[in-house]
Amino acid sequence: MTITVTQLHPHIGAEIGGLDLREPVDAATIEALWQAIDRHAVLVFHEQQLSDEELRGFAARFGELEIGRSAARGGGAVKFPEIGDISNLDEDSRLRPRDDRKRLDSLGNRLWHTDASYMPVPVVLGMLFAVKVPPASPSVPGRRVRRYARRL
Repeated sequence: MTITVTQLHPHIGAEIGGLDLREPVDAATIEALWQAIDRHAVLVFHEQQLSDEELRGFAARFGELEIGRSAARGGGAVKFPEIGDISNLDEDSRLRPRDDRKRLDSLGNRLWHTDASYMPVPVVLGMLFAVKVPPASPSVPGRRVRRYARRL
């Protein structure tokens, strides 16, 4: 499988093309993706339509998946404990109220932070998968703001 790696900025980020993440990904492609991660730090895969199961399967190709603290609470829209729902939407895709406990708990995600840096074995790679993305922001034309994501 041949992928394309297009640098997005001189300092960080690349877009990956030629890959449908719903399909099995061979070891050589995973190695090429690790090389792209090492070089660009952030990889973007546009137009991927994945189920939670497909997302979990792709992520597992990079190593053992973490089960996040939110999985211990149970409930939510995601059936796999390895996938964290960091959405501002509820299980019925409605915007959560300002005083919603889950929404308040997620406010820290707006600031720069590292995930699970306190764990005995630190996380080496994080993945975000946008499920719903609003149109380009009127204040920043051409840019999109993530509104709903799954985190592995």
